[in-house]
Amino acid sequence: MKDNLTEWVTKSELSKNLKISLDKVDKELDKLIDNKFVEQKGDKFRVNTKDGKELERIKTFLDGLDKKYEHPDTDKYYPIIRHGYLHLKHKLEEKYDYPEEVKRYSKKAGYDLDNIHPGDMLEDSALFEIDNKTIWILQATNNEIFERKMPYDKNVIDCDLVIDGKWFKGLLITKKGNAWTYWGNTDRLCDTLLIFDTFQPEGTKLEKHFMGDFDNKLNKSTIKKLKTFVCNFIDYLNNPEVRIIQIKRGKKNKLRRKKQGKEPLPSSNKIIVTGELKQYMEKISLSKFTYGHKFTVRGHFRRYWDKKKYNKLYNLLDKGSLPSKYYVDDKIRHYNKIITTWIKPFIKGSGILITKKYELKKRKR
Repeated sequence: MKDNLTEWVTKSELSKNLKISLDKVDKELDKLIDNKFVEQKGDKFRVNTKDGKELERIKTFLDGLDKKYEHPDTDKYYPIIRHGYLHLKHKLEEKYDYPEEVKRYSKKAGYDLDNIHPGDMLEDSALFEIDNKTIWILQATNNEIFERKMPYDKNVIDCDLVIDGKWFKGLLITKKGNAWTYWGNTDRLCDTLLIFDTFQPEGTKLEKHFMGDFDNKLNKSTIKKLKTFVCNFIDYLNNPEVRIIQIKRGKKNKLRRKKQGKEPLPSSNKIIVTGELKQYMEKISLSKFTYGHKFTVRGHFRRYWDKKKYNKLYNLLDKGSLPSKYYVDDKIRHYNKIITTWIKPFIKGSGILITKKYELKKRKR
């Protein structure tokens, strides 16, 4: 048995070695690789046996998932390991008897649920993948909720968000600010649909429908925090020190993922930070207690709406000598070139440095 574990094997052979079903291997493989329990080379795999406790570690890990995510669905593991875009795709493809109010809202947003397959809503969408560090920064920043220009007609944010003990996985936002996501309690699955208006701070009648139809309800405050996160993400993209680079996934990538038992992904957008923002990001270390830490000094976006009141700043802008901490946000609807600055969040007493380093792992393709 020991020798088999150290050999490069196929997925079916790996299943036999671990004495778990092939279906379970398929669903948990990414997690096993991310946790360094299993190594991968092409379409072959082997168990990491460096410490001699490999079988014990893997069994403990899988038993933990069984206990934490116990659910009657046979597909109970998919939200844990699945990419946010794929989670949205699968959930939207499920047959669902949408209420008339939801159908009216979707039709207004450009999606006639009576004549379109909900899964087609993701067609031609722009996918953004963001890391844990960026998620923390955006969640720790206050902002105003108002209409902004979206970078694309349809935007998908691949992320796992935890807000007020609720787990949100994947966000689809249209250019009008209409948004779809799925949520659940942090000890359950993200199976519950939520549709909301990103740019409406006080909420809508439709949101009240989603707040009132479930045993584990969302409250108005939680939805508002979700809207603030999306607004922060848009403003983050509009920062002049942020660049967007498209990662194209061609036929080779799709074939490789298929051989690995993974679903193909569309091309995505990688976010690159430069200048002072890059230095700020590099100095941040996250730990498990960082999220919601009581000494967090929240950041905020500050806009200088009144051009007469802040005429000195706007005069500097006209002269081309505006200090670097300010920039012009020209993506605000109905307003022309508003000077903006971002006061970034930090941990009080430690500047922006946080002890207990947390390793941010890159997603394996």
